[in-house]
Amino acid sequence: MTWDWKRLGRELRAARKAKGLKQTDLVQVTRVSLATVQNIEAGKEYTRITPTIRAVARAVGWTDSSPEAVLNGEQPTLVDADERGQSPPPQSDLPLPPFIQEELREGQVLASGVYDLSPEDSDAQMIIVVKGKKGASVDEIRQWRDRWRRAERDLRRLSDEETQTRSPDDA
Repeated sequence: MTWDWKRLGRELRAARKAKGLKQTDLVQVTRVSLATVQNIEAGKEYTRITPTIRAVARAVGWTDSSPEAVLNGEQPTLVDADERGQSPPPQSDLPLPPFIQEELREGQVLASGVYDLSPEDSDAQMIIVVKGKKGASVDEIRQWRDRWRRAERDLRRLSDEETQTRSPDDA
């Protein structure tokens, strides 16, 4: 069965408007770009339902299963936490945007690292989490691991180059 992405976009737009929200309100709530919200509402085709689409659906009051339902020609289910005794999806104690929290919940963690790529007088760090899909085959995991190892070498080289190019006068 072919999914109807245009219908999903129309339904999400109608739900947003019914709640009195503007596209910029969705940007604020979901922390995705305006272009992404516009693409979803325009019916851009995706290969899967992304965490971003689910975040937009939640922002207009739909359940997590509603995007699939709409794509399959059914009606969305509205969330009514008070009447159904349901609670919203758990939020992290970390100050991460909702779409990042959603991405971290899905799939399996394959690797992670913390890299210092900042100037000497800064304590900023880059934190990377490498994720794979649930149920990945051993071959897929090996491919991802190999790609990550190459990328990690490049990151470490960048970090080392930054450290070596600093002179005592830079401090």
